[in-house]
Amino acid sequence: MSTTVTATFPAAAQVSALQQVHEYPAISLLLSTTPAAQLGHADTLRLDALATQAIDRVRAELQPAAAAPRRAPPARPA
Repeated sequence: MSTTVTATFPAAAQVSALQQVHEYPAISLLLSTTPAAQLGHADTLRLDALATQAIDRVRAELQPAAAAPRRAPPARPA
C-alpha cells in the first residue's frame, strides 16, 4: 500500500508574515523537503545544519545568551 503525499508551498503572504520581526532576534527556517509522512534523514541533516548556521549567526551578532533556545512558557489553565 503506498501513501500519496501532496507537496504544498507557502503562499507569498505566509512568507511575508514570517519575515516580519515580532521580537528580536526572531528566526524562521524555510527548507524544501522530500514529500513523505515523516521528515527524511537527509532533510533532517539539512535542517540541523540550517539551524546551526542561524544560531552561529545570532551568536556572532548578539550576546551568546540571546542565541540560547527558549522554551515556550507553560500553558495557563483556562
